[in-house]
Amino acid sequence: MSLYHNNDIEYFRNRCNILEEEIKQVREENRKLREELALLKETVTALVARNIDARPDRHYNTSKRNHGRPGRKMGHEGSGRKKPDHIDAHVLVDRRECARCGIRLSRPTGSYERIVEDIVPAKVIVTKYKIVRRYCRNCRMQVAAPVHDALPGERFGLRLMVLVVSLKMLGLSYRKITDLFKMLFCLDMTESTVKHAVRKVACAFGPRYLEMIEELKLEANIHGDETSWRIDGKNHWLWAFVGRWTVIYEIDRSRGSAVPQRVLGDYGGNITSDSWPAWNHVGSTHQRCHYHYFREIDDTIRYKSPGRQFKRFAKKLRRILYDSQRAGAIRSRAKRIITRKRFEKRIEKLASSRYTERNCIRFVKRLRREKEMLFTFLEIDGVKCHNNDAERQIRPSVVIRKITYGNRSEEGAYAHKVLMSVHQTCNLRGQNFHDYALGYLAEFASKR
Repeated sequence: MSLYHNNDIEYFRNRCNILEEEIKQVREENRKLREELALLKETVTALVARNIDARPDRHYNTSKRNHGRPGRKMGHEGSGRKKPDHIDAHVLVDRRECARCGIRLSRPTGSYERIVEDIVPAKVIVTKYKIVRRYCRNCRMQVAAPVHDALPGERFGLRLMVLVVSLKMLGLSYRKITDLFKMLFCLDMTESTVKHAVRKVACAFGPRYLEMIEELKLEANIHGDETSWRIDGKNHWLWAFVGRWTVIYEIDRSRGSAVPQRVLGDYGGNITSDSWPAWNHVGSTHQRCHYHYFREIDDTIRYKSPGRQFKRFAKKLRRILYDSQRAGAIRSRAKRIITRKRFEKRIEKLASSRYTERNCIRFVKRLRREKEMLFTFLEIDGVKCHNNDAERQIRPSVVIRKITYGNRSEEGAYAHKVLMSVHQTCNLRGQNFHDYALGYLAEFASKR
């Protein structure tokens, strides 16, 4: 007995005929596409061959240019970004249908985890404080509680003002700070408003700046350096006083000894610096930077075309300085003191020889002045033979100087030296400047 009726058989027969026609059309389209693909391959091959033949001397490297294998070397433990300590949200990501063909997928065969770090869109929060005043019979005056989240009389809160200062210390101009706040927070601020916020925060940090100067004087060794600065187009100097835990900046019109004497006073520790004589008037001992000598020797050979006499002189001086640096690894302080006297004798012998070339005479005069300042690091623990600490701390201000060309007023210069001192001191001590400033300013506002 047949399972299908005549009508069903006729339906399936017609359906098979339609599918056979569709298969023929698909095969014909497939054949045409194959022919077009073969034609395109021949065309591309001919063009590449013609281009290579036109410039046979040019080397074509189809492999990815890479100067070195990314990551650590073979055998070393790999490293990547550390996973966060906490997870704020858990999200389950699942797909029930295939994205390519659309059919329903089977039951889960496995899973893996992926961590994504993002930021929450920020918005401006406006708070209206109702401050109650009460009368004190003893003081005979009105008393009101302070607002801890804002400086006295200021329209903006501490978080906003500290963020402005942080961006300024990173080298952003006032124009870029206003554009950034408008883009991220839809907050319209003028450049004068940003300047006012920076100066108000700097005034609040004024007492802390004086305390940091006293903390700097307790350090056993201070690195010093100076660089040019401008205030309203006039030449000034930015001085950097760098200890192990404290950094102080000072901006002054003078480059003389009065500036370090005013800042450090009767400081009795060691001063590490280049050969600028203004640093000789503070501190009980001094250490000159060896790498300034190396740099000046290289500049002399490169730009002043010295003769053989100077090259022999430079080779001997380099050897003495390098030997002294290796001697700095001696653990015994008594042996290092004996070694220091030996190196001073070698410098004295080098400087006592007769020279006719002017470059040699110039270096000899400098060595005679500073022979007792070249090897102090061998006798005093913690003293370095270079002044890189001051060079590194003065670099952020140099970057800001290239962007802003200095300051337009004395108030702006004061704000820069105070805020940059606090900012770089926080970096030395491993503190977050933003968090530290919020805590300090909140305490400052509560006392007003």
